[in-house]
Formats: sequence, C-alpha cells, structure tokens
Amino acid sequence: LVSWARRCVRDRIEFVREALPKIEGQSRYRAALHAIVADCWTLLRDRDRAESAIEEATEIAPDEPWIHVVRSRVAEAFGDETSADESVNHALSLNTDSRAALEARGRRLLRAEGPDAAADFMKDHESRAQSLYLAMTCAEFLSTGERWDEVDALLPRLHELAQCAEQPFR
Repeated sequence: LVSWARRCVRDRIEFVREALPKIEGQSRYRAALHAIVADCWTLLRDRDRAESAIEEATEIAPDEPWIHVVRSRVAEAFGDETSADESVNHALSLNTDSRAALEARGRRLLRAEGPDAAADFMKDHESRAQSLYLAMTCAEFLSTGERWDEVDALLPRLHELAQCAEQPFR
C-alpha cells in the first residue's frame, strides 16, 4: 500500500512537471502547481524538495494566501511550528477572508490550544462567511470538543449553505 501511495504521489509530481511549460505566463496557476508539488514532496518526506518547490511558488505569487497556507503545511510537517504559524498569519494578513487561511489558522489552534480555541475561532469567522467549508470545519471542531448543543445549532446553517453549494456537496 505504501509503495502504491508513493507511486501515486510521484505520478502527480510528474503530471505537474509536464503541465508547467504549458501555462507559461499564467503566474497564479504556475504558483499553484509548484505548491502542489511542495505538498507532494512533503508527503514523501523530502524536506529539501518540498521547501524548494514552495519557494518557487512564493517567488511567483508572493501575495497569494493559499501559497502561504501550503508553506505552513510544509513547515508543520517537518516540525517547524513557528514558521507554520508565521505562514498562516501572513496568509491571513494578505486576505482576512481567505477560506484556506482561516481553516489553516483553526487547525493550528486545534493543535496548539485544543478544540475549544479552534472552535471559538472558527465560530467567529464562519458566521461572517458564506462558506460551507468553514461551517463544516467549525462543526468538526465543535464536535471534537464535544460541544454537541452548538453542533446542533449549526446544522440549519450547514443545510442552508449546502443548498447553495456545488453539486458534489448536496
């Protein structure tokens, strides 16, 4: 199973390498592909290649919050909690409404301070957003903290957001 998973990740890296020359000049997409490669190298536990790929992504699109969220995942995977927090904070400074950055901050809080801190953070932000993803993450954190009454109170909002979501979420 492990060798199959490694082969799948390596196939994804190869796919991205083949796609990069085809999107010359489209910096946001090029940066995203480099970030995907960074995630893949992180899964394969290759720190040097992961950091190299995320550096390339950051050089191409330094103001893209999602790139800094990936940077945070790379740092966290290799035990650099300080850099992981700094990257998430930077992503939020670029866009305080970034779904990826808000979810990453919540997950960092879950890890560092526990489910109550993560749930409180996510409740505050998800209530202002129209995001099914954030509402689902909030429900996850609330249930992790066994705050069942609050999960029940969130269900109508989840239902409402799911009605507006794309087909795969219905």
